[in-house]
Amino acid sequence: MGAKTEGGRLRRIVTNTGPALHLHEIKMLHLLNLAGEVFIPEAVQAELNSLIPNWGRIKPEWLKVESLSPSSRRKAEAWVQAGLVDAGEAEAIILAKQLGADWLLTDDAAARLIARSLGLEVHGSLGVVLWAAARRYLSRAEAEAALDRLFFTSHCGFHHPSLRKLRKPWRGYMRGDRSGRVDKSSFVDLSSLLS
Repeated sequence: MGAKTEGGRLRRIVTNTGPALHLHEIKMLHLLNLAGEVFIPEAVQAELNSLIPNWGRIKPEWLKVESLSPSSRRKAEAWVQAGLVDAGEAEAIILAKQLGADWLLTDDAAARLIARSLGLEVHGSLGVVLWAAARRYLSRAEAEAALDRLFFTSHCGFHHPSLRKLRKPWRGYMRGDRSGRVDKSSFVDLSSLLS
């Protein structure tokens, strides 16, 4: 399945542990398959194995584990040793470059900065839900429920009190209310910062 790029090929997506874990937690991991061809590096596979009970049995077949080239593995190890990012993030960023990915998915701020500096298009857990709602893969009610779960039950940090106040404008936007505190342009800006 999966969405196609403007050139007609499947969108290539590499995800770090965070978005895969958070989307799994809110029962929305399948959205990644709708978005394109999805890859994870071996370090992310190892992290998911340790975080999700029975991951080896329940991992979707469409989620492909990809190895880094030896030189890419050395680069990832150097980033980890330098304290820039952890192993899953380093391998995901480098795998995205290696595959020429259209999207890198990460919820980590440092990983986002590095990825953007390398020219990668970066999204996160929240961005995937918003993308699915915009593409009408989720109804408004499903999108709101998914956002609620991200904000209040997922371990992705959206439960932080300073972010809770954003929930109401987002819900209003999802309902078509453009008269509130958040207009369409700021909604997109906020989602790109927090997704």
